[in-house]
This record gives sequence, C-alpha cells and structure tokens, in this order.
Amino acid sequence: MRFFLLSILCLMSIGCAGRPTASEEMRFMASIPKCTGEKNCEFKWAAARRWMVTELTEKLQHHGPDFMETFDPEENGIGARVMKEPIDNNTYRIVIDTWCRGLGCFVSEAKLKQSFNDYVNGETG
Repeated sequence: MRFFLLSILCLMSIGCAGRPTASEEMRFMASIPKCTGEKNCEFKWAAARRWMVTELTEKLQHHGPDFMETFDPEENGIGARVMKEPIDNNTYRIVIDTWCRGLGCFVSEAKLKQSFNDYVNGETG
C-alpha cells in the first residue's frame, strides 16, 4: 500500500514539473519581443527564425512573413509556432508557443520560451 501511494505521488509531481511558476509566467509575458518599423521587425523576425532552427529538435515546416511552425514531433521532441501579431499600424509582438512529446517534455517549456524571448530581444536592428 505504501509503495502504491508513493507511486501515485511521484506520478502527480512529474505531471506538474513542466508547469511554469507565477514569476516565470510574469517574466515571459513582460518580455515578449516587440518590434517597430520594417527594419527592426525584419531583424527580429530573422532572429526568431534562427532561434527556431538552432534550438529545436524539429525542422521548420511553414515559414512566412508573420507565421512559422515546426513539424509536429513524432515521438520525442519539441515543436513550436511563432506568430507576428500586430499591436498597431507599425508595431508588432512576436509570440512563441511550444509543445512536446515523449522525452522532449523533460525540457522546461517555460525556460525554452524565455530563451526565445531573450534571444529575439537581443536583436536591436
């Protein structure tokens, strides 16, 4: 009985391991990359593409001027979608969403998404 309860508690803790803390979520939301003007947006969009190509296990499946997405991981890996969303006539935000399968889920998605924000924000253009 003790082993059974311990197993249940262990499985429950694994299920929650990938959930971001409130401070991680606040930091992520506050650091979503923004760009203003054509040149600045081109630099940041190129940085977003570079990050996707170098940091993810899956290859790009779709890539356009305001949307890119990797292939869906078949067994173990991480996939992502990035969108350039208008804020006003000349300003955009570049937002990432990630998902995982199998062993890819051992990577913290919150840390991965923050890594994306930090990388793209480092491009000033």
